[in-house]
Amino acid sequence: MLMYPKEYLDFSHLVKQYVILHIMLKVLEFDRKMIQQSACKLTRVYQDTLFEVQKKIEKDLRSIKRQMKELGGMVIEEEQQRTVRIVKAKFRGFIYTHRFLNYMLQAESEQLFKSYVLQGDDQKK
Repeated sequence: MLMYPKEYLDFSHLVKQYVILHIMLKVLEFDRKMIQQSACKLTRVYQDTLFEVQKKIEKDLRSIKRQMKELGGMVIEEEQQRTVRIVKAKFRGFIYTHRFLNYMLQAESEQLFKSYVLQGDDQKK
């Protein structure tokens, strides 16, 4: 049985977080444009909310990149396919390929988005 060192497992977890946050940034930018073009009554409120979430995600993404670098790794390539996202990452001189199912990434992105939005509500209480 192949066992990876703890540092690689930590790095692998960070790669997954990186991918989810990177996807969320793209989705939020797209959604902000769509909301701007829509006939919603609360367009400005929705855009402001998405912008605030986007700022939090960018901050977390910078932190994850820093943590990956401290562990000795970085993401070097992402490729979106029909059912999976393939991510190549370099860790301590070796190239690793990670495959993430799109439907899993979508589900985790939705959960994370909810936590970002609801986190703001918790701070108000």
